[in-house]
Amino acid sequence: MQGSGGTTIGAWHFMYTTGPFALFRNSVTGDWKHVQIISTTQYTINVILDGYFVKIWIKN
Repeated sequence: MQGSGGTTIGAWHFMYTTGPFALFRNSVTGDWKHVQIISTTQYTINVILDGYFVKIWIKN
């Protein structure tokens, strides 16, 4: 986050991932931001394949 004069206020700390996003929290302001770390298409494919292979693995 930029303050007046272009100084950085606080640091962004990684908190967790959820879906195709990583969530970060600012150490000073408490603001949250999310950054997409994988495409929505790739994430959906991964979920489908994971479900398929888990089903096969549990079935055997």
